[in-house]
Amino acid sequence: MRRRVKVLFAGPIAEAVVFDQAGPERALEILEAQGQDDFRKATEFVQLLSNMTFPLDQNDKSGKQKLIDELWEEAFELVDKLKDNIRSRAEAELEV
Repeated sequence: MRRRVKVLFAGPIAEAVVFDQAGPERALEILEAQGQDDFRKATEFVQLLSNMTFPLDQNDKSGKQKLIDELWEEAFELVDKLKDNIRSRAEAELEV
């Protein structure tokens, strides 16, 4: 489930960082505006992960926010690691 959330986050992060040369704020705007379905799915998965990880603290939002922050950061690291590949594959697709 963690991997799925990172993948859902990675799309808008790649668009913001790799193509728009912007930062996390722009990635979040893209996720919320253009990726509503991905945002909804990521939110559901994070809630499930939070409930499984912190079962006794379901009313405590700090555990959920910690998960979101961790997964968002991991998704950024993944995109950063693969940004050259992402850019070249996207450019190749546009040339077709």
